[in-house]
Amino acid sequence: MINPMLDVSKVEAGRMELETETVAVNVLVRDTMAMLESTAQAKGIVLRGQVPDDVAPIVTDAGKLRQILINLIGNAIKFTNHGEVNVTVETDADSGQPVSISVRDTGIGIAPERQQKVFEPFEQGDSSTRREFGGTGLGLSIVKAFAELIGAAIEVESELGRGTTFTVWLPTEGVGARIGAELVGSSVA
Repeated sequence: MINPMLDVSKVEAGRMELETETVAVNVLVRDTMAMLESTAQAKGIVLRGQVPDDVAPIVTDAGKLRQILINLIGNAIKFTNHGEVNVTVETDADSGQPVSISVRDTGIGIAPERQQKVFEPFEQGDSSTRREFGGTGLGLSIVKAFAELIGAAIEVESELGRGTTFTVWLPTEGVGARIGAELVGSSVA
């Protein structure tokens, strides 16, 4: 619990550093899904991916993007008792540039009045969620903070009892172009 709290604190204080590199988004998404596959299987959940092979690489902080996906896919599995979790990478038809990554589940859903609150630290879908599913309520606040840090945006659509879709809208110009002088480190992988 301490590490997520420290991450939130660092972002809020403007002390979180970016470590940018050229990232193959399709590989990062597939690797992250592979990490969580056994968790999905243990619950009897199908984890599916629609990830094109010809995705153009982007310059971003791979660790932060991976943590965003771990939190979103992990939550989708956690809050889905039966059905599936789908991870989809959408690309620009002309350039192959990744535009968004969506994580859709067939889980419990989030009430409309709670959908934006879940991005606040220590908040969850409702008061019974913590009792039934556990957790600290920090995962989605970290997702939002890291998304903003890399120049992305996060969006949620949900219906109680029918599931939730979180979409990460990736920056179209790359994190380096977006943050200019704030760029801390860069390398090519």
